[in-house]
Amino acid sequence: MNETSAVALATRTYGDSVNFVGVVVEHEAEESGRLLPTFGLGEVPNIIDDGTVWREFGVPSQPAMVFVEADGSWNLNLGELGPWDLQDRIDEMLAAA
Repeated sequence: MNETSAVALATRTYGDSVNFVGVVVEHEAEESGRLLPTFGLGEVPNIIDDGTVWREFGVPSQPAMVFVEADGSWNLNLGELGPWDLQDRIDEMLAAA
């Protein structure tokens, strides 16, 4: 299972407790708009980023995920997360809330 599939599974599992927001690089917006629904991510809101969001969170490249806590603090994960790693991170955040 790749990261896209892991995120799709997480949105189905945690969608009532966690807000998921995708960040799409501006030059890939049209392609992403076509592909995201095929991966089960068509309902996930996406920000079309001109680089501002990536810079704000210190993302040098993809794959990357930023986990934002309710208090606004955040943690950057560089590299692909598998489904169990992603589930563990979300469970940790929910337990700490």
